[in-house]
Amino acid sequence: MDLLTVTCSRDKNEMALQAHSIDMWVQNPCRHVVIIEDDLMPLSEWESLLNRFYKRHELCLIKNTFTSGHNSWINQMLLRCCLDF
Repeated sequence: MDLLTVTCSRDKNEMALQAHSIDMWVQNPCRHVVIIEDDLMPLSEWESLLNRFYKRHELCLIKNTFTSGHNSWINQMLLRCCLDF
């Protein structure tokens, strides 16, 4: 099973909570792809924040380079629809 989350640094606390929930409740190993929508935190800081929750699961952090010219909510929907999971 693969999971996809599109997030930004404003939601880093909620992202940590989600990672903790995945660690607690998702029984079968999965891959969690997390797309970061802004540059306010380097990927290394995201890794430090989230890696502790991924002992059974795989974390895949991606910096978003796609922009559609729309607001971030529309970008998130486009990313979710365009990625093949």
